[in-house]
Amino acid sequence: MIVGEKCVIIIHACRYSLYTHMIYNYLALAVIILSLAVVFSIMKKKYHQLKIMDVSTIAEEKEEQVKERILLERLKRRAHNSRKLVSAVVAPGGKVVGGWFSAMYRGLVNLEKKFQHEATHGANIKDATVEQKIKSIFQEALDFVKKDEYSEAEKKYIEIVSLDSQYRDAYKGLANIYARQKEYQQALQTVLHILKLDKKSSKTVTRDDSHGGHYKTVDNAEIINEDYLWIGELYTDMGDQAKAFEYYQKAIELTPNDPKTLDLLINSAIILRNKVLALEYSQKLSSVNPENQKLTEYKKRIEEL
Repeated sequence: MIVGEKCVIIIHACRYSLYTHMIYNYLALAVIILSLAVVFSIMKKKYHQLKIMDVSTIAEEKEEQVKERILLERLKRRAHNSRKLVSAVVAPGGKVVGGWFSAMYRGLVNLEKKFQHEATHGANIKDATVEQKIKSIFQEALDFVKKDEYSEAEKKYIEIVSLDSQYRDAYKGLANIYARQKEYQQALQTVLHILKLDKKSSKTVTRDDSHGGHYKTVDNAEIINEDYLWIGELYTDMGDQAKAFEYYQKAIELTPNDPKTLDLLINSAIILRNKVLALEYSQKLSSVNPENQKLTEYKKRIEEL
């Protein structure tokens, strides 16, 4: 009987230990889920107002709000990565507690506050001092890019935008590092914003063409042309050749005799199997740049369509 009683006691003790362990597991998971809920509920309140740099919303907003959208998109990507990390770390044993996630959340909040502070602080500094500060930060960003430290470079470019929301080179820097990392959608939205800034500063002018006529364009046509070509090349990288062709056509309207634009148009038209437009742009390229070595190749490819 004594042995039997001891066995019963041991069994009850094991059950108690098991139940206690399960309770701790559930509590740990509950803390993590609660932490996730708090973080994403806070972020969600901002995301519906501050979307990824969608051009349709940028057109209706002030330029100074762009910096916050870029920052929150960065936080959004970090949050997405954090969700995947939590899924990988939280094992059935439930040994991870909410402290780790709380620390991560505090880091995100501190990052946001830092850039908000920079924005407020920058508004109260003399223009000369701000310009000097921007040049210094921009050089730091370039140094990070050279070392392929894109995350650090991105932070520096965002810091510049917090000081000057219309600093074009900072947006160019962001677009370039996104493209290098094959984040094409983010790069595209950034270049579309650059295009908006350039259009905002442009003025309509009339210029002479090479045939004694005139055509209307803008005073910064070459710059906007580069924007259109950049957007087209990004669409090409994303596999949307039709959309790329659309932006190449926008570019040629501003700079009718630009060999690079004509070259892209011909190649794009051939890929789309549009023989009529491929031939039209090929003939135009031949008239503005008869020594172009690609003309023979284009002629052969067009004949095969």
